[in-house]
Amino acid sequence: MDLTASEQRFVQYYKGISTITELEEIKLAYGYRVVMREVKKLVIVYSIALLLGIFLELLVLQIGFLIFRQVSYGLHCSSFKSCMVFSSIIFPSLTWFTINTSFSTVTIWILYACALALLCLMGPISSQKTAVRGEAHRRFLRKKMYKRMVSLTVLLVLLPQPIAILLIAGVLMETVLVSLSWLNIKEEF
Repeated sequence: MDLTASEQRFVQYYKGISTITELEEIKLAYGYRVVMREVKKLVIVYSIALLLGIFLELLVLQIGFLIFRQVSYGLHCSSFKSCMVFSSIIFPSLTWFTINTSFSTVTIWILYACALALLCLMGPISSQKTAVRGEAHRRFLRKKMYKRMVSLTVLLVLLPQPIAILLIAGVLMETVLVSLSWLNIKEEF
């Protein structure tokens, strides 16, 4: 594994604190690379959100997305670059659309109920990047998913409607990715 200059500095710093094997060096450098890519992606997406004046709204939408992303998995981009482009376009666009479109309360709850039903039917689902490792793991993830469904539903009843709509939009986004994965759409976008 070829290390960048910053990865080498990070590994050298860590080696100064602790004794590590060559395999641990590689794992450490890879972990650093993954974290830095995620930070870079967050900076880009949230910079766009700041420019559009939708920073907090995007944050709420992504929370709704991540609540189920962690337990239902779904479609992933094939590379970091495509993920960054996809995230930079889709998340701010969906956030902007959600806050600039009026929805009736009935429509919101119907969409949310449909999203939960689809997640119950299809999730969790393996992808090229995250695999469900057997039936015991699937049951574990489903149990967590059901708990999150109940908790989020109670929370949505208590929250003001604009916040609830953004959370539901995030859940819908995850439902689309799970559905595409379930339909065996090739993970090459």
